[in-house]
Amino acid sequence: MLSSRPAVVALGSIVLFALLSIPIALGHDWPGEWALVLWATSLRRPALTVVLQLLTFLSAARPALGISAVASVAVFWRQRRLSPQVMLPLVALVGSVPFNVVLRTAFGRLRPGVSYIPNLLLEVHHPFQRWSYPSGHAITSVVVYGTLLYLLGQNDLETGSMRRPCRWQGLLLIAVTLLVGGIGFSRVYLGVHWPTDVLGGWLVGLSWLAVSIAWASRGEAGDRSTGCPSGEVHMIHNATRNLAIASEITYCRTFLRRGLGLMGRRPLSKGQALIFVERQESITATAITMLFVFFPIAVIWLNSDKRVVDKTLARPWRPFYAPERPARYYIEAHPSALDKVEIGDKLMFPDPA
Repeated sequence: MLSSRPAVVALGSIVLFALLSIPIALGHDWPGEWALVLWATSLRRPALTVVLQLLTFLSAARPALGISAVASVAVFWRQRRLSPQVMLPLVALVGSVPFNVVLRTAFGRLRPGVSYIPNLLLEVHHPFQRWSYPSGHAITSVVVYGTLLYLLGQNDLETGSMRRPCRWQGLLLIAVTLLVGGIGFSRVYLGVHWPTDVLGGWLVGLSWLAVSIAWASRGEAGDRSTGCPSGEVHMIHNATRNLAIASEITYCRTFLRRGLGLMGRRPLSKGQALIFVERQESITATAITMLFVFFPIAVIWLNSDKRVVDKTLARPWRPFYAPERPARYYIEAHPSALDKVEIGDKLMFPDPA
C-alpha cells in the first residue's frame, strides 16, 4: 500500500485528470484553449524559439533517459549498493512510457492546427505520436525532474535516510517548477500541443511519480533495517553443535530481491544472513552468481529437513556456484559462518509465513 501522502497525491492527480479528460473524451476542447494556442504562437521570436527548443529538448526521450541513467549511477556511487533509490530514476521514467502510449492512443486527440516548429532532435516517429493528449514531454518532465528533486532535496544519498529540510529545498522546488512549467509552455509555443495536453501530462506524471517514490521509500526503509525489504528478523541456530550462526536474518521473497541478492550491496556484518527458500529441492534453482558482488560470502545449502548438504566460500565476480546435492534452502552470510557448520549439521530457524 502507498503511504498516506503519496496516496493522496496520486489519487488526487488521477481524479483531476479524469475530470480534465471528460470534454476531450467527448471530442470537445476546453473553452479558451484555441485562444491560448494563438496567443502562445504569437509570441514567437528567433531568440525565444531557441530557448524553448532547448527546454523541449530536456524532456525528449533520449536526453531524459541519459539524465535518469546518470542520476542512478550517481546515487549508486554514493551508496555503493543497488538500493531502490538507485533504481528509482530509471524505474520512474521507463514506467511512465506505457501511460504515454496508451492514453494518447485511447483519447485520439488531434494536435492544434498551427504551424509546427521542429525540435532540436529528430524524434522517434510512431503512430501514437499523431495524437496529442496527454503530452509525453509533460509526463516525462514531471517524472524525471520530480525524481531528481526527491533525491537531491529530501534524501541523504549516502545513507538513504531522510534529512531535515534545508533552505536549498525551497530553491530546488522553485527551479524544478520553473523548468517543468517552461517545458510545458514550450510545447504549446512550438505548436504541438493544446494547453490541456500539457496539464493532463503533468497530472499523469505526478500520479506516477508519487507511486514511484512511495515504492522507493518503502523499499529503502526495508533495506536499511535488514538488507532486504519486507524482511523478518529471526535467528539461525546450529542444533547439532549448539552454536548461533546468525542473529539477524532476512527472508528474500520478492522476485527482484531473489534475483539481485547481494549484487551492488555493502558487505554483510557478522551475525547477518539472507535466507532464500525454493519450492522443492534442486541444484539448479539454488545456484547463485557472484557477478557484481564485491566481497566474499559464506553460502550454505540445506535440504528440506534443514540439514547442511554443501557449503562454500563464494568469491566476488565468480559467475556460478551450485551445491553438490539438491537443496531447498540456501543461506548467504558473513564468511565466519562457515566455521560454525559442517555437512550434515541440523540448522534451526523459523520458516517464512
